[in-house]
Amino acid sequence: MFKRKSIIILCIFLFLCMCYGCSNTQTPTQTAAFAPTESMQTTPYPTITQYPTDTTTAPTIAILTATPMPDNEAEVYVTEDLVRLRSSPSTGAEVLDIFMTGQKLVRVGVIDEWSRVKCDDTEGYVATKYLGDSKPESVTATTNNPPSTTPTQTPRPISNTKRKIAIDAGHQKNANNEQEPIGPGSSEKKPKVASGTSGVSSKKPEYQLTLDISLQLKVELLARGYEVYMIRDTNDVDISNRERAVIAAEAGADILVRVHANGSDNLSEKGILTISPTKKTPYIPKLYDDCRRLSDNLLTGLIKSTGASNRGVWETDTMSGINWSTIPVSIIEMGFMTNPAEDELMQTSDYQSKLVQGIANGIDYYFR
Repeated sequence: MFKRKSIIILCIFLFLCMCYGCSNTQTPTQTAAFAPTESMQTTPYPTITQYPTDTTTAPTIAILTATPMPDNEAEVYVTEDLVRLRSSPSTGAEVLDIFMTGQKLVRVGVIDEWSRVKCDDTEGYVATKYLGDSKPESVTATTNNPPSTTPTQTPRPISNTKRKIAIDAGHQKNANNEQEPIGPGSSEKKPKVASGTSGVSSKKPEYQLTLDISLQLKVELLARGYEVYMIRDTNDVDISNRERAVIAAEAGADILVRVHANGSDNLSEKGILTISPTKKTPYIPKLYDDCRRLSDNLLTGLIKSTGASNRGVWETDTMSGINWSTIPVSIIEMGFMTNPAEDELMQTSDYQSKLVQGIANGIDYYFR
């Protein structure tokens, strides 16, 4: 009897245990249907860290973390004057901009000895050796001082070696329509020198405007440590375009800068351009690279200084004053005297100062 009661009690015990276990077991379906509490609804879910595609250490499985995505950009500062921003990581690449000491940039990548940087809306490459993590002390000290009432000239003279600049103020008071070859060995001829255009509003002749700017440029270049040779310093001369090129070389000049203003039948035309020989010039093929570089640098300086419309570099082999040159040469077209607004602007002392500074800066860029 006792044995039978023990078996019955054991069976009841096992049955109760089984019932208790089943009451505490939920199926996966029941779990999924479980509604989250208020605290779970208001707690932000962790984000998934994203790794750059060019890293070799990125894990193959995403990791849940609340840490924000890493930022590879960094602020850097230009440590020298006249540092070039190029379109690709090469010293032969196109120059997109030129920076002075203390310019803040955003570095977004590094390729060998080059840093990819952003400045406003422009992105390009700068040699890493010209960048630092903090603003140069000289710039910081300057910015902490009260502003000076004396304007500073930038860039500063770039070396102690004297460079001689020949300045040719375009045209002259009286044209000389006698013919001369447009280049060595050419059968094509054109007038020796024209008197140029004139201001549609100011009525000032081009030969006077170019002389005004050239004389101011002479003062600026002398202040920067250059030697200067003026092809003309008066309007009453008779010097052909060929002769101007020859005179500049005979004077021992390193470069020839020819200062002109533009004209057009379209009165809305405006802006600055420079002129260079073509790559296939039959007259001065060995000078093409230097002439083009000079033209690029002058244009960069002028556009940065004036904010004028950039009409680029015009390559042509039709200019006698270029074709007869034996030193690097460029023609500057400062603006359109046939555009009323631009004509009037070029007569103001403030804008003339900007033109002079731009040309001088372009010369500095060239010799860097």
